[in-house]
Amino acid sequence: MQFKKETMTKALFFDIDGTLVSFKTHRIPSSTIRAIEAAHKKGVKVFIATGRPDAIINNLSELQERNLIDGYITMNGAYCFVGNKVIYKSAIRREEVETMARFCRQKEAPCIFVEEKDISMYQPNESLRHIFQDLLHVKAMPTVASFEEVIRKEIFQMTPLITEEEEKELLPHIPNCEINRWYPAFATSPQKATPSRKESMPSSGISASSSKKQSLSAMEETTSACSAMRLSG
Repeated sequence: MQFKKETMTKALFFDIDGTLVSFKTHRIPSSTIRAIEAAHKKGVKVFIATGRPDAIINNLSELQERNLIDGYITMNGAYCFVGNKVIYKSAIRREEVETMARFCRQKEAPCIFVEEKDISMYQPNESLRHIFQDLLHVKAMPTVASFEEVIRKEIFQMTPLITEEEEKELLPHIPNCEINRWYPAFATSPQKATPSRKESMPSSGISASSSKKQSLSAMEETTSACSAMRLSG
């Protein structure tokens, strides 16, 4: 006698940008909403797995209003929660936040610093505002007043606007972090020459735990700052 083995799906995990939300329409297709509703009615849990921090998850209202999301893996694993309960969080080492802030100050480069609940700009310029306000539709963010203010905060994600050459210069000084550049997500003209310093596109977010080096796993097209997932072993 042969028995047919059935596979039961218990949970579905969705990226946001380019997966649930179209790059063209910036909306969730109605067919996707119906499919998720059908899965949810069958008892399948639905989770968001994104590079975005919670502070800028601003395009899922059509699912949130229907109570179709059971939990979130944000910053690509650096901060995970279900309802009001935090399941896991991994902040960047303070000395590496200080290194990033000092590097950006020396290079006069803007940077986004993400805390547990808040997100703020350090040395913002028009390129930074364009990316986050015009392209990601993030409302105006507060500006960090000083280097000293940055390094006092518990930071989970950092997004500097630096060139590839500066990235190579920075990386050896933040050994518990890895940088992943998400330039293609905003390259409206892929054949255009490399932008100048004032127009340079950002590296992705950076995240690291206090005990283990972590590795970035976001797709090249992720439109939010990506952070990190813990390496196995």
